[in-house]
Amino acid sequence: MSATTAGAGSGLGSWRGSWAVALRMARREVRRHRGRSLLALSMVAIPTALLTFALTLYPTSPITGPERIPYELGNAVAVLTTPGSDQIVQDPEATQTMPAGFSATGPGTTTRSAQPLPGLAKGSTPAPGQLATAMAAQFGGRVVPTTQLQVWILDGDRSRRVDLVATPDPEAKGGGLDLVSGRWASGPEEVVVTQTAVDKGLVPTSGTLLLDSTPARTLRIVGVAQARSSWGAPLAGLIAPDALGEQVDSYMTSYALYRDQPFTWPQVQQANTFGISVLSADVLRNPPPSGEIDPDLRDMMSMDDGRNAGLVVAGGGILLIIVTLLVGPAFAVSAARQRRTLALAASNGATTKQLRRTVLSQAVVLGALAAVAGAVIGVLAVPAVTHWIIPVWTPWTGGPIDIPWTHVLGIMAVAMLSALVAALVPAQRLGRLDIVGVMKGQEVSPPPSRVVFLLGLAGAILGGIVLFYGIITHASEVFIVGGAVLLIGGALLLVPTLLGLAALGSQHLPVSLRLASRDAARQRSRSTPSVAAVVGAVAALTMMGVGLTSDTEQQRREYVPNALDGEAIVSLDVYGSDGAPRRVDDVVARTTETIKRTTPGLVVVPLAQVTGGHVFAGPGSDPKAVWPFVNYRPQGCTTTESISGDPDAPAVDGVPKCTQFGTHAWSGHGQIGVLPLAELDRRFHLTDNERTVLDKGGALAFTRAALPASITMVSGTLRVDSDTGEFTDITERAADTLPVATRTLDLAALPALPRDCGLFVTPDTATALGWATTTDAIGLYDPAGPISSADADRLNAAMTDSSYVEVERGFQRADQLIMGILVGIFAFLILVITLTSTALSMAEQQRDDATLAAVGATRGTRRAMAAGQAIVISLLGALIGVAVGLVPGIAITFPLTGNTQCDRLTNMCQEGYAHPIIKIPWLWLGLLVVAVPLTAALVSALAVRRAPTMTRRAT
Repeated sequence: MSATTAGAGSGLGSWRGSWAVALRMARREVRRHRGRSLLALSMVAIPTALLTFALTLYPTSPITGPERIPYELGNAVAVLTTPGSDQIVQDPEATQTMPAGFSATGPGTTTRSAQPLPGLAKGSTPAPGQLATAMAAQFGGRVVPTTQLQVWILDGDRSRRVDLVATPDPEAKGGGLDLVSGRWASGPEEVVVTQTAVDKGLVPTSGTLLLDSTPARTLRIVGVAQARSSWGAPLAGLIAPDALGEQVDSYMTSYALYRDQPFTWPQVQQANTFGISVLSADVLRNPPPSGEIDPDLRDMMSMDDGRNAGLVVAGGGILLIIVTLLVGPAFAVSAARQRRTLALAASNGATTKQLRRTVLSQAVVLGALAAVAGAVIGVLAVPAVTHWIIPVWTPWTGGPIDIPWTHVLGIMAVAMLSALVAALVPAQRLGRLDIVGVMKGQEVSPPPSRVVFLLGLAGAILGGIVLFYGIITHASEVFIVGGAVLLIGGALLLVPTLLGLAALGSQHLPVSLRLASRDAARQRSRSTPSVAAVVGAVAALTMMGVGLTSDTEQQRREYVPNALDGEAIVSLDVYGSDGAPRRVDDVVARTTETIKRTTPGLVVVPLAQVTGGHVFAGPGSDPKAVWPFVNYRPQGCTTTESISGDPDAPAVDGVPKCTQFGTHAWSGHGQIGVLPLAELDRRFHLTDNERTVLDKGGALAFTRAALPASITMVSGTLRVDSDTGEFTDITERAADTLPVATRTLDLAALPALPRDCGLFVTPDTATALGWATTTDAIGLYDPAGPISSADADRLNAAMTDSSYVEVERGFQRADQLIMGILVGIFAFLILVITLTSTALSMAEQQRDDATLAAVGATRGTRRAMAAGQAIVISLLGALIGVAVGLVPGIAITFPLTGNTQCDRLTNMCQEGYAHPIIKIPWLWLGLLVVAVPLTAALVSALAVRRAPTMTRRAT
């Protein structure tokens, strides 16, 4: 063997042996000091476990790939959707579809009309049975339609909305349904209830279900089934197709295909030409290569994948920062406690590399243990949460646990790296270890480097600019995290110099604080990690607090009262899927009866308004349906423009000129309210002139624009194009001239304006003019004062599932509880960090305490010094943290509050970053900056109990 080879082998063996010794010593040190080791381990393991839990729960929640087959297909080879009007392209899992020919990246988008299935006329709307027959003829095999519908079932005085599924062959649903008892429904008057609905107390296991329909229908329960798939919430039962009636409120039909041959990817693409999306078992098991997927759709899928990868990178970066800051003081404590041992080793010939390995090996051992423990806890927490915790409130509908091993291993590596980075700073300082000073107990940190200070200042400024720009321009997550790392890293490099400046400026402070600040500056190797950890915690809280408080302030400014203070609105669900009123009189009568029986002291006011019904129409709706309209036609506007608007017409105080009032009003307070004259007088305190105008068939208008003494209201009918949603066949029936009394629309008037109404007429006027009206809400008020919380609770308990009572109490802040929780969590972290550093400091100055006691210092003096140590560390870190956190906090307000600016009077919004709302929670931040240091000082002072041992000092 050559000398060179032997030397290389010897060097490698020496390196390996040195690390083996260091790791063995580290394991012993961890076992010897279990408390300190457990603290460091928990600070690494807890963030790792939380991030691992989130990364595992995210892919576990959705059922993807072959996991979907037993839940959604059962024995079927494919499930097909109802054909659309355009040809489509889809992804292999049928979760993303888009019109064929559509381009998300450039102009020139052209869509192609879907081919009609053989035997069906183009543009026809066949029944599910006809469509199933056509699909079977086209694709072969047997096609079973399954229709989801919503119905109301009567339970005493309550009406509950539930889902039913209609299918001619429940057993064909395969893995979706299992019969528990009884038999399947075979006739129009039978129903099979689900075990989930039974467990929730929605339906019984036997007897009958009474459907809230016109006329009421009774279904006999003939069995109980277990539904493992989720069509809706809650799924109550299954019925035969011929049980469908007028009680249907909304439905969705899918078509299960059964045949011997698999439904391949080319056949899926062929079905797409008919406008049909297909979920195929064969494609789920054998997805096609990416080259066979539409390029634009593939780009959308890659964007999602890139976004997910960016979130993982961002999470890893945040974990690196958090863990490094949290565990840094623990390793600083460990290195400081071992200074004498390391000095002895150095005096006996240990090299600097060996000394550093001694400290780094503890980070390797603790980091590896914490990474493994955190990952295992995070992964195991997912099945615990999904199987035992979530089912307490709602059934778990996700898939089996899906562990993203690559991401989990990456997070474990980041956790270990964070521990090493945290230990690297105290390990690096061992290169300047003063052996003599340490042995004499006089070791002092070297003066801070001006170069480091300048680098930190430049990094903080550059990081703040990058972070601010990245947030307001919606840059990538990696770009934003890079800015955050620069900002926080630069700020942390400033800490040693700031500790020195704090010591220089302490000459006018009390003795205890002066000694504490100078000790912190002298022992910067111990103080800097603690201050840095406090900086990170306070900066994170400041950023979140500014964002949350600013967002809440925007909500407060844009809050629109639903009723007068202390009064209530009862919202009613009175519309069916076709937009036509659903038994409005019955719903109002039943709700009124419930209110009077539950709270007889409240006054009931039906809130009617002129209806058009067109708002429920759109692409896919019945093209033959005729919808009424009633609109104000200003001078210079046509009837068509009063419906569709005139894009060239100038806006009047933010509201398009031609669509100010009516069924097609674009303004937030442009609907036409229909209320009795007495109710209008109670709400608005009418003048004699306004009362006369309304009594004689006129209107009362709230607007910021000038109106003439008389306005023209046009009414008629229209249709809605089923493909484009545009209004067609506009027919004007009448043009009525109404006298109008005008009031200024301002913030003070908003509480009295119900349901976005700004123009009011009496019921007699609406009837005389032939305007269609509907009541979708009821107003309530108590003549004796505001409605009590007890009355509101009783009403909500008595209401149907489709109705709810909302009492107007003004804007209610929701951020105070969240801020309190956040402040509590971060205050606890700061206390742990501060007390750890203070305990180390007091342990190191025991000989100084003995000297002070020998010259007459009392326990109160020692307690004051301990309190001073805690105040200096936590206060300095909190002040720097607030300054650092304000930068990203203010930046976050731009996308949070400056993205849209809305006018509360018109509800018209505009995009842009012109006026972000910046609200800084000074009270909470002040509490953190003042109360937490004082608490830490109090705890540190109370911890000083034992008198120091006084012995002769060698120095």
